[in-house]
Amino acid sequence: MTKEQINEKAEEIYPIKLPAEIYMDRLISDYNKKQREGYIRALTEIEELPKIHGWVARDETGSQSFLFNEKPQRKERENIKYWGAEYGGYLMLPDGMFPGLSWSDEPIEVELIIRPL
Repeated sequence: MTKEQINEKAEEIYPIKLPAEIYMDRLISDYNKKQREGYIRALTEIEELPKIHGWVARDETGSQSFLFNEKPQRKERENIKYWGAEYGGYLMLPDGMFPGLSWSDEPIEVELIIRPL
């Protein structure tokens, strides 16, 4: 898909009309943000952006969340409880992600979109 086609799709998804006279930096900044959001949505909708499918679970202490490439199961070894997947690994996620998720919750299925900044 060409850049022009992606831009057309972005405009369909998130049409933006500028006021006749723009004299404030804030309006231009808001426009640029909305334009970028439309572009990201267009790319996502047409499957151009790479995605990571996985499962997120929180540890027993509630301090850390993890992304697994398959649905993890609760496990216990030497009185330590943890989430583990039979095959594959996991990534520790940054603090503050998924704040409503706790150890007692089942893992949630997620799709992370990878995009350049």
